Amino acid sequence: MAQKLRVSQGGRWYRYSWGNEGPPIPLRQIVGNSANMHMVPADIAAARSLERVGAGDVVRIDGWLIRIDGDEGWHWQSSLSREDSGAGACELVLVCSIRSL
Repeated sequence: MAQKLRVSQGGRWYRYSWGNEGPPIPLRQIVGNSANMHMVPADIAAARSLERVGAGDVVRIDGWLIRIDGDEGWHWQSSLSREDSGAGACELVLVCSIRSL
């Protein structure tokens, strides 16, 4: 059933869509169980681990949701909810370690 769900990413935006028959699973379930996560490696080992992750891999990521503050006053804040979608709903993750499951 989930094969009828189309998922794509462009720029920094994550998108999901479906055909004329409507969503294959309830929209609340799609939003609550999918995410656009931006990974920030904590160190070179985490960066190398991130580079090795491929499509279809199942991994456990240990880290922290973060906020990044720039020198010019801008900031990028991770979402803290699994029930949001749209602008500002992405997670910004400081990746400390990754392991295959």
